[in-house]
Amino acid sequence: MMGNKRSFWKRLAGCTFALLMCFAAAGCVPQSGGDGGQNTDDDGGNVTPPETRADWELQTFDSVDKVIPRPQVNDAQRVEILKDLNFSGGFAVTGINASIEGSTPTGYLLHDGKAAEERVWQISQWGCSHRMAQEAQFSYDGSVLTYQDPGKTVTVDTAKTGCATLRINGSAEYSDPSLYKNGPNGDRNADENWPHLYLEQALNYDIDPDAEHLYMELNYKVTECSSDHVTGNRGDGEHAGMFVWFITLIDTDPESPSFNQTMWFGIKTYDTRFLGGTPAAEAGGDNGKEDSTGLFIYIPSLTEVAEEQYCEATVPSCVIGQDGVVKFDILHYIPKMLTPLRKLTNPQMEGASIEHLRIGSTNFGWELMGNNDAEVEISYINLYSEY
Repeated sequence: MMGNKRSFWKRLAGCTFALLMCFAAAGCVPQSGGDGGQNTDDDGGNVTPPETRADWELQTFDSVDKVIPRPQVNDAQRVEILKDLNFSGGFAVTGINASIEGSTPTGYLLHDGKAAEERVWQISQWGCSHRMAQEAQFSYDGSVLTYQDPGKTVTVDTAKTGCATLRINGSAEYSDPSLYKNGPNGDRNADENWPHLYLEQALNYDIDPDAEHLYMELNYKVTECSSDHVTGNRGDGEHAGMFVWFITLIDTDPESPSFNQTMWFGIKTYDTRFLGGTPAAEAGGDNGKEDSTGLFIYIPSLTEVAEEQYCEATVPSCVIGQDGVVKFDILHYIPKMLTPLRKLTNPQMEGASIEHLRIGSTNFGWELMGNNDAEVEISYINLYSEY
């Protein structure tokens, strides 16, 4: 992929130029978004003064004909991998059954006709009873845009970086008797699918081994994940609710025995099976329902992430109402992960190396294997290389 391989000399030239500009313009105010565009509010720190903010940070829905995209940072210090971090282009929306409907969008949510031209985000609603593209109502308040159907709510702030709220109500999404025999006040049977609410994006980014860091960064708060409406006895592992963030890793080395093999890699911040604690590490196949990918999944525990060099993670993480942070340098972690995977009975990514890995796509959001009503507030999410 063009644009993400950076030589030493290019980085040196960029740093030299930046240093000269600082001397030439001593005392100038830093441009808004110099930290990747993250602006904070009264809950998270100082607010960037309006006179130093970019147009996209000042916009309200009523003030623009089209939502202004947040520029993607790509300079000598940082290369952002996620695009459209203020969700200006709206969303494509999947169907509810991947086996039958495939990945082709069944509709679009286009900010009441004001979506920007480039559309990179998709809402995935696998296993749901309600279809957002056909049923969602649109509303707005300033720069905050909301889509709500009977079972799900997606809210984004187009004047902030990576700011979204995802809500999914199992009490509504378990309501279709053709999908879930036990109905809105019961739990799923072992042979049934389960509701998802994900925001997804295709990336196709070749990891740059010459970068200093490759960060998955997330600020979040789980405000609810409850099953008070469920009657009868609940199982344990089969009836969980969890908030996760995944990327796919692809081996791109044509000389490798695992050439073109793909795996899931990610973090799990909340899981009802670990209330008051932190989800354990996981390694195994993506199975359990008819439309499972079958790909290998590797999830380190956030307890381990918190102890890694260059990393940060709030633990314990399964605490309702807690402000959580994850800053995970996967560039330094992935090589350590690959070694034990090669030693499995069924070896995974056997010939993969950090020099020949591609991030194919990403998704983050809720999976409700049990009938839970759940909500997470994401105040910042980003995926970027740092030099």
